[in-house]
Amino acid sequence: MILDVGSGYGDMLRRVRRWTAARGLEVKLTGLDRNPWSERSAERVLGSSDIAFVTQDLFDYRDGADVAISSLFAHHLTDTELIRFVEWQEANARVGWFINDLRRHPFSYYGFALLSRLMLWHRFVRHDGPVSISRAFSREDWGKLLATAGAKAARIEPWFPFRLCVSRVRG
Repeated sequence: MILDVGSGYGDMLRRVRRWTAARGLEVKLTGLDRNPWSERSAERVLGSSDIAFVTQDLFDYRDGADVAISSLFAHHLTDTELIRFVEWQEANARVGWFINDLRRHPFSYYGFALLSRLMLWHRFVRHDGPVSISRAFSREDWGKLLATAGAKAARIEPWFPFRLCVSRVRG
């Protein structure tokens, strides 16, 4: 079972479903988000679906997973919450886990601010993008947080554009 933490309206799980279907793999997919809006909007987009959605706080979720994934979720957490999240994944994701999140960097911050204005993106996007980037973690931050969480075997890899992918596969 693949568990998407902070699943929002299920866009990542829909991509995973397409990827697994193209390879003939059968996988149980579950989205977990504590915001009830997420489950309702995901179900509205999907209609009847083989993807399950759960409205619950991550730290109350006890069903575990083979693989836990999250995308653009970690920068919404404090250092303490992120450490707890990594500890939760270490304890509950049997095969491993994967985090895709923004990378804090001056170029991405100022570059996004300029690009969003030039492209005339919605004012919410122009405001939220730089806020999210400033809340994101650097590679060095991740190294310290992973060590504190006891996940020294996790890998941190940069990904274009200005993302960091943090993962752990059990051997």
